[in-house]
Amino acid sequence: MGSYESGKSPYGAYDMAGNVREWVADWYGPYDALALINPLGPTSGSDKIQRGGDLYTSENYTRSAVRVWGGGYGYGFRCAHPATSKSAVINTPAPTTAANAALDVGSTWTRPADNMTMVYVPEGEFTMGSNGGHEKPIHTVYLDAFWVDKTEVTNAMYTLCVEAGTCRIPANSNRYSTSQFADYPVTFVNWNDAQAYCQWTGSRLPNEAEWEKAARGTDGHTYP
Repeated sequence: MGSYESGKSPYGAYDMAGNVREWVADWYGPYDALALINPLGPTSGSDKIQRGGDLYTSENYTRSAVRVWGGGYGYGFRCAHPATSKSAVINTPAPTTAANAALDVGSTWTRPADNMTMVYVPEGEFTMGSNGGHEKPIHTVYLDAFWVDKTEVTNAMYTLCVEAGTCRIPANSNRYSTSQFADYPVTFVNWNDAQAYCQWTGSRLPNEAEWEKAARGTDGHTYP
């Protein structure tokens, strides 16, 4: 992960296309009443959203809603963190509003819980969507500044959450438990697993608009 310099996004995020599909916070479909008793809160519907895709994913499916929450082989994730609020979990929050004057594209911050490098995405508008596939319609979205993980969460990072007793072992642990794949994206995790991990680090899953802006920037690129 993070080895294809020419494929990084305008903000320095790597592997947002052609690596694994990534869970985002958004959902579509009927409201799930069972979420009321879910410790993660009533944030779920029947169709969880994934962005990106592996090398074999058709561009028509680089934005997709998955009706089941299952953790398939190509399902990974990265986390996000508002640039203007303190974390409720970790003791060392990301730089807050007072420090943001010195922040710009290229700024990074290391998250203490898992040593993940996060990259800074400034506030402002960007063009979201495209005329093809499942990404219609094209529209303008304004986002506050935020931090997003430079790469997907790795097997080694996810292990820290499992050892802390917060995260579940991936549904298929063949690669997860093999040291040579420590720096590969963790896969076979479902939406709840991803959200639990991000909350454990003091972050959260990015929403769909944040994911897309982090991937494409503001100049109309389809993908990095």
